[in-house]
Amino acid sequence: MTFINGLSVPGDGDADAVFRATDVIGDAWSWLVLREALLYDARRFSDFLTGTGAPRSTLNSRLAALTDAGLLSRESAGYVPTPMAEDFLDCLLVTMRWGDRWLWPFDSPPQRLVHVGHDHDARAGLLCGYCKAPLRADDVVASRSPVETPNPPSRRNVTRYLAANVIQRGRSCSISRALTIFGDRWTGLIIRECFFGTRRFDEFERRLSIAPNILSNRLRRLVDAGFLERVQYQDWPARHEYHLTEQGRDFYHMPVALMAWGRRWLGHSRADATLTHVPCGQPAEPVLGCLTCGDPIGKEHIAIRGANEAEKPS
Repeated sequence: MTFINGLSVPGDGDADAVFRATDVIGDAWSWLVLREALLYDARRFSDFLTGTGAPRSTLNSRLAALTDAGLLSRESAGYVPTPMAEDFLDCLLVTMRWGDRWLWPFDSPPQRLVHVGHDHDARAGLLCGYCKAPLRADDVVASRSPVETPNPPSRRNVTRYLAANVIQRGRSCSISRALTIFGDRWTGLIIRECFFGTRRFDEFERRLSIAPNILSNRLRRLVDAGFLERVQYQDWPARHEYHLTEQGRDFYHMPVALMAWGRRWLGHSRADATLTHVPCGQPAEPVLGCLTCGDPIGKEHIAIRGANEAEKPS
């Protein structure tokens, strides 16, 4: 076992960066805490309480866990995001872009992500660091490490799958809606497996060391959400595979952003996968950019507006 910022995480030869990042960040409540800190500058407990809608005891435990992990610093100003947390912005923004596209079928999202100084909204996504083309799941080849071993999520601050009305009690936005789909650790790891090409129930079970009842529940939820499609591949006995839909494939930027964040802040591991961007033949080293104009973006390049709010002059 390796210790990073005082927190125990699987050591080399155990788990890849997506697993290690998932285990450190935690569940949907921790994502919402980071959303409030990074996008809405929350610092005080009361700000986080209002923004996340989390129960007080849950919020206390998540703030403590994120502080212990080195993402928040407890100061006189309140809970201040560290550079480790600020770098998590990529994960939040690509999730927001995906949620904007797929999770508001009848309404516009309540917030717009504006690309400051441009005449369009910011569509945050990952670009290839070499050729600057948008990374697409179909254009990246992943080679898994032979030393990776199954690791169930730790029981530190684990919640069960949260209903949509629970996780959206605070601020309504595309990130909170997306978290109703992937916001528990098992679902996040199942999604990781989907992008590695895992399709069959027994393969998921073997790769993750997950209990069959939990796996059945999570796969059913992903199918119901339109993220996966259940496809029969054998008549007798009837057996099915789980294929990513267009919606599911478009989610690719989130696990890649999480992988990149994990490698930067939790260290490289022999268990990490190797990604190759086929169009340019180079390693897929993602950078955050705007999918509309191709320019790199950071926090200084974006602003959050109401759905009908015009961009303010700079």
